[in-house]
Amino acid sequence: MTSLAIRLGLLATALLLLACEPETKPETTAQPATTEQTPNDAMAATTTHLWSLAAVKATQALDAAKTLEQAINDLVAEPQDTQLETARQQWHAAHDKLLALSAYFALGEVNPGLFRQLSDSHFLLDAHPIEPGYLDYFDVYQHSGIVNDIVLPLNADTIRRQHGMTSDTDVVLGLHAIAYLLWGENQQRPVSDFQPGALTEAQRRDGLKIIDLPQQRRATLLKLITALYLDDLTNLQYKLTHSASGLSNSYHSLTPAAHIQLWKQVLGRLKDQIESESTATELRTRYSGQPERSEESLRLAISQLLFSAGQSKPLVAWLFPDGQPNSEKPVTELLAELPVK
Repeated sequence: MTSLAIRLGLLATALLLLACEPETKPETTAQPATTEQTPNDAMAATTTHLWSLAAVKATQALDAAKTLEQAINDLVAEPQDTQLETARQQWHAAHDKLLALSAYFALGEVNPGLFRQLSDSHFLLDAHPIEPGYLDYFDVYQHSGIVNDIVLPLNADTIRRQHGMTSDTDVVLGLHAIAYLLWGENQQRPVSDFQPGALTEAQRRDGLKIIDLPQQRRATLLKLITALYLDDLTNLQYKLTHSASGLSNSYHSLTPAAHIQLWKQVLGRLKDQIESESTATELRTRYSGQPERSEESLRLAISQLLFSAGQSKPLVAWLFPDGQPNSEKPVTELLAELPVK
């Protein structure tokens, strides 16, 4: 083969290899992903944050309930004035934390179809007003109430059946039943009402036992109602904390815009409570006292609903799109200005 033929063969091979090379595309600069939220995303962040607050507040209420239970156990174990005063102080602390959930309980009132479980929990935990004679003695009726009805066994099933049996004022469960047992009708219950007594000869002849005495039954009932309060609050805390619960699913089934309308309705309901606060507070603090403390706890719950933001806009920003009001403004003035109807 001539050298010319060899060179022509090499050239043909080179051209063939070039034809088989993949086409090289010019390099492009990677574009960063956008992090800007759409209005709908921003609204969803706000309403999701508001729901997450419920779990935080329920956990805080549960912690306060555990402290209350310990104080009441101490009172029953050693009924002295110091223990009684401590139990009363812990009751107020537990009540403050429960009032912090007021906005969430109001969800059950404005939309019972989706949030009936919240209304049911509220009646178990915070039912008021109560019929005092249903629980214990009052006024001249010194032998009335469950405490003095020795035929009625003091156990969880019986007490739960008695709650709201014939009327919403037939209250045996929750903080206000506990309050009546701690304070009595006129906030003058003596610690001797919890101190073990001795049977008289006549009582022995009638077949009574120590556990049948009012002091013993009152102490037993107080411990039982407190334990049931803790159980009911634990159940609520679970429903508000776990994303797969029926309550969480009901809330997240709504659109962000529907959430905003729902919270407007809640604020309208809380506004009504504030406007009728003298009557509402009287009923809420009839036995435990300290109405100013309860009013402040409710106002704080409303303020937190409006201004708590986390990593999102606060609810108040969606209610006042033309300019967010100052968080230092009194809650009553804010509610008067809000388009909550």
